[in-house]
Order: sequence, then structure tokens, then C-alpha cells
Amino acid sequence: MNACDSPSLAFPAAPFRRLARNLLIAGHRPARLPASADRLAELEQAMDRAVRLIAGLATAGGAALRVVSGVADGADACAARVAQAQGLELHLIAACPPAQPSAALAQAARAAFILKHCAEPLPESLVAAADEAKLALADALLVVWDGEPAAGHVGGSVRLLLAALRQFTPVLWIDAGAQGGAALRLLDHGQFDAAAFAALHVEPDNVALLRALFVALDDAAPQAQLALAFGPFWRAGTLASLSLPLLDPALATAGRRNWSGLFHSGFLALFGPWPRRVAPQAASTWRGPAAFERAAAWPDATWRWFDRCDRAAMRASGRHRDQIVLVELCGSLAVLGAVAGAIEWGALSLAWGALELLALLGIGLVVWLNRKRARNSHAAWMRFRPAAEALRLSALLHPLLASLGGSGIGAGGWRSRPGAPLSPLSPQQLAMPYHWLVTQLLREAGAPERGLHCLEALQDEHKLALTALLDEQIAFQDCAHRDAGTVHQRLHGVTAAVYFAVLATVLLHVYALADGHSDLGHWLHAQRWPLLITAFFPALAAALHGINSKLQLPQVARGAQATAARLRALRAAVGACATPMALRTLALETAATMYAEHGSWTGLMEQQYVTMP
Repeated sequence: MNACDSPSLAFPAAPFRRLARNLLIAGHRPARLPASADRLAELEQAMDRAVRLIAGLATAGGAALRVVSGVADGADACAARVAQAQGLELHLIAACPPAQPSAALAQAARAAFILKHCAEPLPESLVAAADEAKLALADALLVVWDGEPAAGHVGGSVRLLLAALRQFTPVLWIDAGAQGGAALRLLDHGQFDAAAFAALHVEPDNVALLRALFVALDDAAPQAQLALAFGPFWRAGTLASLSLPLLDPALATAGRRNWSGLFHSGFLALFGPWPRRVAPQAASTWRGPAAFERAAAWPDATWRWFDRCDRAAMRASGRHRDQIVLVELCGSLAVLGAVAGAIEWGALSLAWGALELLALLGIGLVVWLNRKRARNSHAAWMRFRPAAEALRLSALLHPLLASLGGSGIGAGGWRSRPGAPLSPLSPQQLAMPYHWLVTQLLREAGAPERGLHCLEALQDEHKLALTALLDEQIAFQDCAHRDAGTVHQRLHGVTAAVYFAVLATVLLHVYALADGHSDLGHWLHAQRWPLLITAFFPALAAALHGINSKLQLPQVARGAQATAARLRALRAAVGACATPMALRTLALETAATMYAEHGSWTGLMEQQYVTMP
């Protein structure tokens, strides 16, 4: 039994809500900060004030505030002092630990590094990776910036600020410039529209445009101004509405039996090695190999939400496939009942009429139920399966200080109208709503749950986890290729056999018409069963073809074969991996490959609605 199937585990019984909000504090090192002690004290006071305001906003929403930062001198050290003064939990993420003993490291609840020891010079790729990991956790960014262009490495404060804007992270800026006076400036979403977004993408060094996006924080009502700017991204109602469908009692493991999947699996198993369900079972889930689950370093609460999402996807996929097979077969049975009743085959006209009526009612009921979004299994499948896979891949990347965003995959961005501010107000404005829920679950989890977490020290464990996941996925893709390919070929063969049976019957009928005076021709002409074959068999062939097409069996088989080949290449590369950054890169490529395969599959199934045959 997988650990997540244990009846003793308490599954979520209330809508998801954030119990902690992460404030990323970043900024310049001493070289770009004021030299004056008075000016530095002024900056620290401004940071303390900003953190208190944001902590108040988090508390009003029922969450504590966590500070996420690095271990460098300057703004990072200031962030640690402010967090300690306010009694806030501190999570540190950096490329390597500080060369000298650090008070910030001693007070941190969690710390995560890529290397065991400080390297000089520090490769830019390591700094960029650490900044990416910090930003992935950030519900808001408090940045100490002097208003000037970037002058350092790829992980500099300005580039971190630009990355935060691209991810629509709320930003509060402490102006450390010569004329800034440590003023607090808030990102104005009214100015940050699609045109500004595109301009910053084309001209990332245009700091004049970047500065123009910020407005001074109103000293008279700063909390209200912050609430207006942060509210759309921190609104609890959005998360609650997204998580409600996952609270269905049918998704629990104990005492519940799930009938979805029984019908289509039994039918497809007639044509090949399709996994068959022989009895109702509790909704199942699969987190992954044991080594993979151990290395994820996730809180159990995060895994429980994954279990719900995975079960919801499994149940919806089983129901949708059941409905496709049922509707297509009912269409052919309606033809059978109509024709058999018309020719009074077997003297059971009433029974054939009842069969036709029941088949038509069954089709109408299934199609009508799918018009209601709450009951639409296809829509649920398309919502929950991408989210479950995003969570599974995040479990791979999270302990490696990587994220789906780092593999080129968006994690639930916002929609916007041309010229409208990029400020979402409801789940309907989310491009991928359940990916936004995934993002919130990961931020709630925080830095890896190991106290002091080091990729270099844990490299062997992470390599074992990635290897186990690749082996499991290669086996899964091989089975999918075999099962879908075999069932497709045999369904196609049966469809062809039905076609030739109809053709032979038509030829016999033509012969009877041409030679009606012979005994054989007279006998054939008098029979009614050829009409049954020429009417029902084409309907049956159409049903089999519809099942084959709507389940996208040939495309699934080809996609699984191609994905297995790519995963085998990555599996070979993992064996030769020697550094934590190389392992992190391979994990990102694995995530991108698996998600690309899943995205291709979703594209195939997205338009395969349950419709009238």
C-alpha cells in the first residue's frame, strides 16, 4: 500500500487557506548601499516599517509572515535583523553558506544551499539558481534598490525585480538612491499593463520605465494602499473556491467505492492488455517511488492535497472514458433496436423498442449531465490532471531549489485584456486556475523541510530519487505505448472485419436480386437478417471508430513511445552526473519532458467532449 492510501491519514476537511505568507527581502550588497551609517540606519528603519505593514496584512488574512532571504552582507543581513526583531520565521536560500559564522544562519528556521562551502569566484549560474528558488516561494517582494541599472551578475537585485514583475509578484521598493530618502514605493498595477509588460521584456535595462511603475506609499493610509495592491494575489476566497471540489467525500480512501473506469476498462480489455478494473475500488493515487517521495522533503499536508487532486483526476478520467464508450455503443444499440423491431426479428418487437428507447435515453442523459460544468467529467479531468502532474513534478524540483517556472513552464499566470492592468480579481481570470493552487501549496510548504538543506551533500539521495522516477515513468510510458497501440490495432481490425461483413452481405443481397428465380436467390431474398447486418454493423463500426478516435489511442501510443525514448536518454545522463547543478539541470529537463508529453496529451483530449454520436 502506498503511504498516501493509509486510512489513518487525515485528509483535508476544509478549504485550503494559507497559514503563512512569504516575504522575499532582497537588495544590494554594501558596495551599492549608502556609506553613511545614518543612511544605512534609515534604510533599516524603512525595511522594519515595510515588514510590519506587510505582516499586518498577512495577519488580517489569518496567516503568519515568513521572511525569505539570502546570506550576503547588506540587504540580506538587514532582513535577518528585522525578522529577528519582529519574531518572524526566517528561511534562507543561497548558492553557498557564508564563509564566516553568521547570526542570520543561526536564527534561521530553515536554510538551503547548493554547495557545501563558499566558492570564489562564485559562478553566476549558482546565484541565478538561488534567486530563482527564492522567487518561487515569494508571495511578495521587498527590494532595496538604488534605482540604477544592473551592474552585477545575473542574480542581481534589478534582475530579480524584473523576474518578480514577469511573475506578477506584488513588489514594494525601498529607494536606496542618493535622492531616494529610503522612501517606500509600491508597484502600481494600474500602470503595469500589457504594454508595459512587453516593453520591459524588450528593454530590461530601461530603469526609467521600471521606476515609473512605482508610486510612493501613502503615509496617511499605507495599510489600505497595500491591501488594494496585494489583495487580488492574496485573496483567500480564490483559493477556497479552487479547493472546494477537492473536498468531495468520494475522494477519501476508506469506506468509499469508486465505480468510474469499470465500463471502459472492461470493454477495452476485450481488445488487448488494457488495465481492467473488475470491481469498484476506493479512489487511488500514486505519489511516485518511495525514494522520490522521501527526497521531496514536503510537509504531509502538501502531499495530502496532491492525493486529493490525483484522485479527482483519476475519477474524472475514468468517468469521461466510461461515458465516451457508453454513448458510442448506445448509438449502435439504438440502431439495432430500431432495425430489429422494424423487421420483427425474433418476435420481440416490444423488447427491441424498449432497447432503442433506453439507448436513446442513456445518450441524452449522459450528454445533458455533461452540459453542467459541476458534473462535467471532461472539464474536471482537464482541470485536475495538469494540476496533479504539476504538483508531482514540483515534488521533484522543490528539493533541488528549482521550479516549473525554471523549466520554461508557467505555473498559472494571469489573463489580461489589452490595455488593462495585470491585476486579477477572480479565478476566472487565471490562465490555469489549478496551477495557481499548486503555486500556493508550494509557497505554503516553504523551503525544504530539513533544517539545513544542501544539494551537494544530498546529491546521492536526489540522484537516486530522479533515477527511480525516470525508471518508473519509462516503464509507465512503455506500458501505455503497448496497451494503447494494441487496443487501437485490434479495434481497427474489428472495424475492418465489420466493414467486410457488411460488404459480403450487400453482395449476397445483390446476387439475390439478380438471381431471384433460383432456390438460393429466392431464399436470400426472403431473409430479413441481411437488413439487420447492413444497418446495425455500420453503426457498430462507427461506434468502434468513435471510441478509437475520441480516446486518441494511436496518438497516445506514439506520444508514449517518443517520451520513453527521451526519458531513456535522460536516464543515461543521470548516471554520469557529477555535480549538484548538473543534476538540477537534468531534473529540470526531465520535468520539461514529462510536462511536454502531458501537455501534448492534454491538447489531444481537450476537444474530445462527450457529444451525440
